Amino acid sequence: MSCGISRMKGIMSLLVGLMISTSAVSDQAEHSLVTIGYWRASLPPYIMIGKDNGIFVDMVKNTFANQRVNTTSQYFPTLEKAVNAMEQGHIDALAMGTLALGDRYYYSDPIFIFNNHAISLRKNHLKIDSKSDLKGIRVIAFPKASEVLDLPELPKQEKGLYREVMDQRIQVDLLFYDKADVVLADKYIFNYYRKQAAYHLVEINSPYRATPAYHKIFPLKAHYNMAFRDIKLRDLFMKGYQKLESEGGINTIRDYYLELMGGL
Repeated sequence: MSCGISRMKGIMSLLVGLMISTSAVSDQAEHSLVTIGYWRASLPPYIMIGKDNGIFVDMVKNTFANQRVNTTSQYFPTLEKAVNAMEQGHIDALAMGTLALGDRYYYSDPIFIFNNHAISLRKNHLKIDSKSDLKGIRVIAFPKASEVLDLPELPKQEKGLYREVMDQRIQVDLLFYDKADVVLADKYIFNYYRKQAAYHLVEINSPYRATPAYHKIFPLKAHYNMAFRDIKLRDLFMKGYQKLESEGGINTIRDYYLELMGGL
């Protein structure tokens, strides 16, 4: 009798395992090709549309690849156009940052950390130890920075003291040409554009030879998540992300691009 019960338990365990396995295969088959939207036209070294790669793009591709899901990418110059594509079903998921689209979509856990700094030039001897030190000086930031970095007072200052620009290479130019006192940017994005500019301005008196000062006044936070139209796809993504992270794949991707940038 006990032998029969044990055999029945074994069969039930096998059936449960098969059901779980079949469900996973079904989810993969249902989402064999998904389209990912990125609302930043370009954000090197994280999003580089010329070759459809970058740290973040490769991370998303590899996350889905280890779940046997292929991806295509679409890039949008503004968040509004990306959201419109999501609403019309042209894309399956959207790289969102900390922004939310409401209850009709399903969100991944925060998965990506930007290393944001207030960056000045050392020659200007600016003392920036907290967010309040940004008031009254010329600050150039990335889009939505006042929301992402919790700086609600800066946009309320007199005109010209605070600006947000889509093209972050402009941040670098304005800082080194003394048209701004501080830029708010991820350290690696800033250095990518600084290095690109240095290729074109190699003369001895190039303004890009000035030494940046990095003021670490923002906590390290996971500022990037993904929004999905389908909860099963969201769950499949998180499963793949956890696998990629546990196997060291995320660090491998990041290290590859940092090496291309000369270890900046």
